[in-house]
Amino acid sequence: MTVIDELIAASPYYRYLGLRTGTAGTVVLPADSRNIGDHTRAVLHGGVLAAFLEAAAVLHLRSNGANGAATIECTTDFLRAAPVADTTATVTVIRSGRRVAHLRIEAWQDDASRLVAVAHGSWLV
Repeated sequence: MTVIDELIAASPYYRYLGLRTGTAGTVVLPADSRNIGDHTRAVLHGGVLAAFLEAAAVLHLRSNGANGAATIECTTDFLRAAPVADTTATVTVIRSGRRVAHLRIEAWQDDASRLVAVAHGSWLV
């Protein structure tokens, strides 16, 4: 069990979303019909997608030694409709200081070059 798995298991919210670890430190939001935002097109709800990206950021920070990670601000850009399918997020640290970390989080489904959403934010660590 990885550190990210342990953090997910310890959080009812992350367990409810069904988050799991992916390859190379990624986080996966599994396909689930309860996450549908538009039933006519069967696409993910934007709020679920934004929450997933923020959760991936916190999991990344916590798994890399931050005792806590409080969101200062997080902005999500939705790039295309995301059908109900496994969605993967990867986190890139833009800058990390003694108190604040700035991150970029990218989400994709089948093809990492076709992002469905991207978030930028700052976290108090």
